[in-house]
Amino acid sequence: MDIISLPESHKNDSNIRNSNKKFCLHELPTDVLLHIFKFSDLSTLFSLSCCCKRFYNIISDDSVWRTRSKVAVMTNQSSEDVIIRSSKFLNAKQKCRISVNWKLGSYVEKCFSTRIKFMPTLILEKNRLWMSKGENIHVFRRQGSFIHWKNPLFVLSNGHCKDICHFVKIGSLLLSGGRDGKICAWSEDTGHILFNKNCHGVSDVRSIDASNDIVVSGSRDSLLKVWRLKRTSLSEEPIAIYNVVNALWSLAIDPTTKNVCCGTTGLFIQESIKLLNLENGTVTSFPVKKGIAIFDIKWESPSTFLTCGYDSMLRLWDTRTNECVCSWMDPFDAAGYCLASDKCHSVLCGTAHNGRVQLWDIRMRLSVQSFFCKSPASSPVYSVTFDPCCMFAALDTSLNVLDFSGDLRTRNDYRSTWGG
Repeated sequence: MDIISLPESHKNDSNIRNSNKKFCLHELPTDVLLHIFKFSDLSTLFSLSCCCKRFYNIISDDSVWRTRSKVAVMTNQSSEDVIIRSSKFLNAKQKCRISVNWKLGSYVEKCFSTRIKFMPTLILEKNRLWMSKGENIHVFRRQGSFIHWKNPLFVLSNGHCKDICHFVKIGSLLLSGGRDGKICAWSEDTGHILFNKNCHGVSDVRSIDASNDIVVSGSRDSLLKVWRLKRTSLSEEPIAIYNVVNALWSLAIDPTTKNVCCGTTGLFIQESIKLLNLENGTVTSFPVKKGIAIFDIKWESPSTFLTCGYDSMLRLWDTRTNECVCSWMDPFDAAGYCLASDKCHSVLCGTAHNGRVQLWDIRMRLSVQSFFCKSPASSPVYSVTFDPCCMFAALDTSLNVLDFSGDLRTRNDYRSTWGG
């Protein structure tokens, strides 16, 4: 039998077929898939995790999400201030998922109503929510997004005889300023009032802040007063008094307790933002158009702070250059009443109309999202605070809680309104 020898090209056909074999994505090694997934956007990752069990298990690994979670909008938990008021600490994948809900406006809203109109202030903690209502401060037990509205833990009272304008918490001490010109302090542990001091006569204490043993108060009489805080009392007389010409509306002490920034009505002079150095008494002015009141101030770092006010602008200022380094215009041209920040890049701004809170990412020029809180009337948002899962907004007749933590399909997306 003769042996037929095949051509050389035919001998290599099987090798060619093997070399041309195409691998499917799901057949790639896990370490290769992990590397590929790091370059995928969030929507692609969520879609891939639904393809098969292997993809789901791989994408559930924190290493895929860790880098993204550190810069996620509203949920990064990179600041200690956010961590201490968070009801739970999220893993990397949860941070990215819930951040998408914030961006798309996917939430469940709960509304706790009152019959009397107030201008409340909020302070959020892990298990508690503090809220001023008239001349009292109510303390509610909190479980995630649920507030025990009808059964407050206790009520801080017997201090003011008129409405509280603003209050702050320093350690276990609550300090408040009211329309009666008084500064009052309560003990968090006992709920008892520690002192009740008439500090500004007939003028209301519109703003107050405290850090370490320093208390700063501002009022409509244009006087900024600096007080020494003792264990259970305030110094008999202020250790410093400054006349800022215009009525004071807001103030905040920086994280180093070296400077206090105050916002005024700006009626008589253009410099409605002033920076007072508490160590040497020097005052630096930041120019804003005349008549632009500054309603809220929040420090981002020892050298930068945010402001919002009557001109519908959110601004970032730098004390090293004494200039506004970036600004953002409200898409609906409404005044900003209050601010809340994660001290990273996410900012909430409560506005003057329709119970609206605007979400900003300071790395972007356009706003991220709008949240319209349910309200029987077109109420301003007087105070806003948040943790990664929930937003708490205080309107004149309600407390509105927006929960972003669920696997939600409903959307309240307004980005197309301003081209987002």
